[in-house]
Amino acid sequence: MKKILFLLLAISIVSCKKTEKKVEETSKPKVKLHQLVGGTIFVKKLEVFSQDSTYKGQTKEFTDTYYVIEHPKGNLMWDAGLPEQFVMPEPFDEPSGVFRIQRPDSLANQLNSIGFKKDDFKYFAMSHSHFDHTGHANYMKDATWIVQENEYNSVLGDSLKTKNPAVAALKNVKKIKGDYDVFGDGTVVIKYMPGHTVGHQVLYVDLGLEKPILLAGDLYHFKENREHKRVPSFNYDVKQTLESMEKFEAFAKEKNAEVIIQHSPQDFLKLQEILAKNKTSSPKIFEGEFVYVADAASFTDCKTGKIYSITGNEDYILLQKAYLNADHETYEPEWVKVSGELKMGEKMNGGLEEQLVISKFISLDENKKCN
Repeated sequence: MKKILFLLLAISIVSCKKTEKKVEETSKPKVKLHQLVGGTIFVKKLEVFSQDSTYKGQTKEFTDTYYVIEHPKGNLMWDAGLPEQFVMPEPFDEPSGVFRIQRPDSLANQLNSIGFKKDDFKYFAMSHSHFDHTGHANYMKDATWIVQENEYNSVLGDSLKTKNPAVAALKNVKKIKGDYDVFGDGTVVIKYMPGHTVGHQVLYVDLGLEKPILLAGDLYHFKENREHKRVPSFNYDVKQTLESMEKFEAFAKEKNAEVIIQHSPQDFLKLQEILAKNKTSSPKIFEGEFVYVADAASFTDCKTGKIYSITGNEDYILLQKAYLNADHETYEPEWVKVSGELKMGEKMNGGLEEQLVISKFISLDENKKCN
């Protein structure tokens, strides 16, 4: 009899634990992540990204990414790209001779592409306060800025004679010391990883996928820096950086997280693929002028005037054939209607460019042009 009672008790405990786990899983909030390009940075002197001459004579192109996190309790923007003054036709060579920079579009236009406005954000946070992460920060003045107290003091502290104008408009401030669970449910957690700057931080995001996402801020700038634990020459503290790298890797292993190096074009594409696999939105309709010559194609959007390179599925082949069968001069565009979506793809030099991915060819009209 005692054995039977013990067995029933054991079954009851296991059943309760399974029920608790099921309730926990079903009650977990749905979190979404979007990544946007706040600029491109061509590094002309890559040696500044180590403490020695390891990269002397080398160059590399970075992407400058920022992120939008949707949560039932509010939206968070992580990082802010380059200033909008660098939205220009040609890239800008900054005075130090190290960086060539350019931003593709304004914050308002980029947010509009994912259905957001500037005032849709409850929270704003940055990995740190360098110029390529604070670009449109002042537009976030209605959001609560979550920042490490020591990082805040380094840019806006009362004792400073000159304060950082890039964040001067941010008055709703929540100063933190160390790790911070943004929504209180473990889905979006700021992790304190100092060294690159005094209050540098990274972001953990659990989207409910196979692996959570770990955005590395500027703890690493490219793959080799992570592999060899190389510290840029301009970091605030080398010892702290190395300690943060160890702490970061241990946390990534503990959580089985997908690490995303924010300045890496390759990691941008990797995260884009992860997010695309879990995307449920329908393709959009595009109308514009299409040109196809010698296996190269471009599309000019009639509404925005933007020019995109083209990729796509078998319907892309139908679009090519329709263009080649139309009556026109070489290089002359034809008006077409297609469905698809915009995404970032890799350029020939290893950087990123915005592309139109065709999902369906709808029509071609030889008598129609963009106004």
